[in-house]
Amino acid sequence: MTFPLYPHGLFGTYLEADNVTYLHQDAASFGYVICASTWLGLSHFDIPAAGEIIVFNRSHYEDVLPVRVHNLVPEEVWSQRYDLINQFEREVTDAGTTIIKLLLVVSKDEQKQRLTDRLNNPAKYWKYNPADIDERAYWDAYLEAYQAILDKTDTDIAPWFIVGADRKWFSRLAVCELLISALERLNLDWPPPTFDLAVEQARAAAL
Repeated sequence: MTFPLYPHGLFGTYLEADNVTYLHQDAASFGYVICASTWLGLSHFDIPAAGEIIVFNRSHYEDVLPVRVHNLVPEEVWSQRYDLINQFEREVTDAGTTIIKLLLVVSKDEQKQRLTDRLNNPAKYWKYNPADIDERAYWDAYLEAYQAILDKTDTDIAPWFIVGADRKWFSRLAVCELLISALERLNLDWPPPTFDLAVEQARAAAL
């Protein structure tokens, strides 16, 4: 099971550090090796094996967001990436992986409040990035880029879930509910014992 975004709701689940994949902010500078393409920013080693859950903090969608907004590559390059993303996600789901795509939406006013709070609280200085102020100047361009993502990559096999995130308690609850629903649809069961159960029960009873 793959999560392209890092929801806080997963902090209540058991996730080892190796189950969280951090993709570099400047994803356009990566070397890519998936889908017979030289672009997609995930390697075969990042795809979860059977029984694993992996959370992606950032994802291949970075390459149709800041890359598009800031014209880091020509339009004829990034405009082809939507189809490559859909192809990649189909290959992954055909192989048995469940993809949950979460778009946590914060309003412009709420973002301003959070940035201000970080500057006014020494305990939150570490969260502040001056580049966030710069990026607000491109708010409308980002909205357009996000809408294009929803229009072009919301598919039956990997749909998008849009979660209002102005209230953190709500977004975390919503993410948890989505995760629970996805796990329930998998009809999971406990693995069988790797030993002779009857024999071991008899041995335990004789203690």
